[in-house]
Amino acid sequence: MKSAIVPIIKNKTGDSSDKNNYRPIASVTASSKIFEICILDILDIYIITHDHQFGFKTKHSTDMCIFSVKSIIKYYTEHNSPVYTCFLDASKAFDKVNHWTLFNKLIKRKVPRLIVRIMLFWYQKQSMCVKWGKTISKYFPVSNGVRQGGILSPKLFSMYVDDLSNKLIDSKIGCHIDNHCMNHVMYADDICIMAPSAVALQELLNICHEYGLNNDITFNPIKSVCMVFKPKYYKLYCPVVSIGSEMLEYVMETKYLGILFCYDDQDDKDMLRQMRTLYAKSNRLVRIFGHCSTDVKLILFKSYCSTFYCPFLWSAFKKTTFSKLRVAYNNVHRLVLKLPWRCSASNMYASYNICNFEAMMRKEIYRFLQRLEQMPNSIIQTIYQTWDIRFNIWKYWGDFLHT
Repeated sequence: MKSAIVPIIKNKTGDSSDKNNYRPIASVTASSKIFEICILDILDIYIITHDHQFGFKTKHSTDMCIFSVKSIIKYYTEHNSPVYTCFLDASKAFDKVNHWTLFNKLIKRKVPRLIVRIMLFWYQKQSMCVKWGKTISKYFPVSNGVRQGGILSPKLFSMYVDDLSNKLIDSKIGCHIDNHCMNHVMYADDICIMAPSAVALQELLNICHEYGLNNDITFNPIKSVCMVFKPKYYKLYCPVVSIGSEMLEYVMETKYLGILFCYDDQDDKDMLRQMRTLYAKSNRLVRIFGHCSTDVKLILFKSYCSTFYCPFLWSAFKKTTFSKLRVAYNNVHRLVLKLPWRCSASNMYASYNICNFEAMMRKEIYRFLQRLEQMPNSIIQTIYQTWDIRFNIWKYWGDFLHT
């Protein structure tokens, strides 16, 4: 029941002296992890969450959550309707979980009382210290929160906020596709609210604010932002929306689950951002492992640099951006293999038996489409069946990948 909190910096380019730039990760003992796995095996059937929650589920991942947001937005804009979106940020969400509220939710879900009592004792008696380098603080008791880094914590938190999904769905306000309410998606504490009007968005935010007050969840008005996606040549005014008494800012772009969303629904900026990241990773790889054998460097490159983050979700970009990305992919291979800049890319890929950019993209898209077909999530299936996603993706990428 003892654990050490290790502060991990969130933004390495940010202010390292700012306490808000650190994420507290709990380092627990092996016996504690085994205990949590045993408890999770019992709890699993009781803490099933709604399909709007994509976090910490089998076959679910961030790319499926991002895909849902992008598809809902594109569906509405192609039908000549704007989408008012709010990306909500919950301040220290894992750390502020109220234990008594958590245990009451477990009891309401018919979790065996013996398990609840064990967890109650465990959380009441747990103690933590802070580890900074080789310095360790004194142990202190903890009366709220679930430990980030624990086996049970993600599942418990998802269950903790699941009632918010029910309230948002029961309101029947916001975006719908084929009579299926799609006014929000969640990935743990990362929440995206969607509505076809500002009035509807405000009502959904009121529901979130009220739920937060009742469950000790504080939504940060500074980090929470709004964005309007609208059809081409569509003129519209953006009225003020708020969370509680705090007004929210409208932005032109924001990052959600690692993907850069832009108001015009274009992916060029995210592609260029990932291109810069690719150059940075490859330079670091060459600097540290430049004297290794070619086989070792190829394995390292494949592990750390060979793919992009969610490239199959790029659906609107310029040909010049695509060309820059392909050139960058070729250049970093030449850099790692120490080949001349003007050597033939085709010969390089053939000689070293590695995939070129187009082949890599075809594989990524095909694997993603295969996963879509097997997804047990009702939101994904509604989007997939209502909208011919397979046809739309291949139709768009066909010109670029020569398929």
